[in-house]
Amino acid sequence: MKPIWDKGKPVNELIQKYTVGRDREMDLMLAKYDVQGSLAHITMLQSIGLLEKDELKALSSSLKDLLPLESLSLRMESRMSTHRLNSCSPAN
Repeated sequence: MKPIWDKGKPVNELIQKYTVGRDREMDLMLAKYDVQGSLAHITMLQSIGLLEKDELKALSSSLKDLLPLESLSLRMESRMSTHRLNSCSPAN
């Protein structure tokens, strides 16, 4: 998977380091809070009628399966750039 900014030309390593820096490390540190925010968000969506109760239950269960994130061995590949949880994958 190429970064979204890939134009087919090499990127200056110094620019890459400055703009991306420690993003992957920070993403993994923030993943727990991303899951908690997602739980709050889907609860709100159900409360205003945009999700059915069974959908909320299924989504909540799946998200809670990720907690505690420390028990999962997550890794993020260096070519990935987004900070969302879906950029993480279980380590092999």
